[in-house]
Amino acid sequence: MNNLDARLSSLVRVLCLLAGWSLLGYSVVTVAATLMRKYLHIAIPGIDEYGGYVFAIVSAIGFSYAFLERSHIRVEVLREKMSPRTQAVFDMLALVSIVFTSGFLAYFAFDVLAHSIALDARANTPLRTPMVFPQALWAGALALFALICVFYLLRCSAAILKGDMNFVRRLMGGVTISEEIHRDMQGVLPPTDDDHEKGRV
Repeated sequence: MNNLDARLSSLVRVLCLLAGWSLLGYSVVTVAATLMRKYLHIAIPGIDEYGGYVFAIVSAIGFSYAFLERSHIRVEVLREKMSPRTQAVFDMLALVSIVFTSGFLAYFAFDVLAHSIALDARANTPLRTPMVFPQALWAGALALFALICVFYLLRCSAAILKGDMNFVRRLMGGVTISEEIHRDMQGVLPPTDDDHEKGRV
């Protein structure tokens, strides 16, 4: 399980790096297109169209990264006052809801993709881009998000059967204030001996 967890995390991080470079590349092209249109009166077609594809795919990849980093919005005011067992119950409810949400998104993304393939759909733009290509990447990213959510649901369910509520809270609980401070300080302070022992650096 831990090995698979590490591989999923590595895969998502690689995809996030690719997504970041895609956004950077799109930003450079946008600036170049703006300058060319202003000073050379030359328009580059498809900037807005392909920007939409990039943002849709990057957003879908970001869902997985935010999930693994426990960065999805959570309301912690009441949760912190609950008992550990009650916290684990609410964490599981949140996990089940996000599993259904991710599955819903993936299902309809592939439904849209299937229709585009059947109809040989193309963008209603001068470039006539085949929609199968951007939609396949978008649907694939949403499917990865759904698979990760299901995998974590299985892990947490197994932990509950073993009576390990703390595992559920550690894996699915929102990031606490102390954890946020520790993350921020890691980028500022030099690593300590404790960090080296725990493999953080």
